[in-house]
Amino acid sequence: MNRHLIIALFTLTLLPSCGASPVDTGKALAKAACESNADDYLKHFDLDRFAERYLEKGYGATFQNLSDTKRNDAIHKFASELEAAIRKSAVPEDGTPADCDAKIELVREGDKEARITYETPLAKPMTMILEKIDGQWKIVGYEKSR
Repeated sequence: MNRHLIIALFTLTLLPSCGASPVDTGKALAKAACESNADDYLKHFDLDRFAERYLEKGYGATFQNLSDTKRNDAIHKFASELEAAIRKSAVPEDGTPADCDAKIELVREGDKEARITYETPLAKPMTMILEKIDGQWKIVGYEKSR
């Protein structure tokens, strides 16, 4: 077999696990949550960007008017707290996590931003916001679905 063909086939087998599409990213996220694998779960997020969007939305001009240093400190602190919370919740207390039955659907996909719905039996659907960062779709925010 041609060496380039082998490399191409190998690359194709890796695509779903590295976020080839927003839905693939959502499925990989659900799989990591189902398996209680915090490291795999976290690799689908850009925590700094997630924290920045959250703080901008929640605090608006107050956050924007901070000095660059204070804004970056707030972003990194929130991202660290978010990572710690995800790692703590990665170990389910009893039974199978609800994410094992997650339903993921594409809402909208553009060149740089996409949205998917993420629904589990125990939680209301949410819309996850993804951005293409270094060629991979990363979760950078969410909204409650209506």
